[in-house]
Amino acid sequence: MNNQTGQRIYVKMKEVSVGVNFGAKEYDLLFVILNKEAWDRFISGNIKFGTEASAQAYDGVTGDTFADATIVANGVWVYQLDKKGLAVELTFKGARISPYRTLN
Repeated sequence: MNNQTGQRIYVKMKEVSVGVNFGAKEYDLLFVILNKEAWDRFISGNIKFGTEASAQAYDGVTGDTFADATIVANGVWVYQLDKKGLAVELTFKGARISPYRTLN
């Protein structure tokens, strides 16, 4: 949602990862977009690459996680909000974010 204009854009994300992964986890992604140019690039459908290292042991009530913000493009940050799971990962990821035409 664009807080300045109130415009809602629904997007879909396809992701491919290569690396060492063990376990399973449930999480939400929170994207923080700093300006209009970054917003336009974010919803354009460009491919973005990144790396991730994380460790998690959390059942939604007890446990702990380690995660941080990642810059996915100039002016775009993503925060991973872990819900529950047990996982250790070291991965290289490629993701494509594009507008979800049927919902927009």
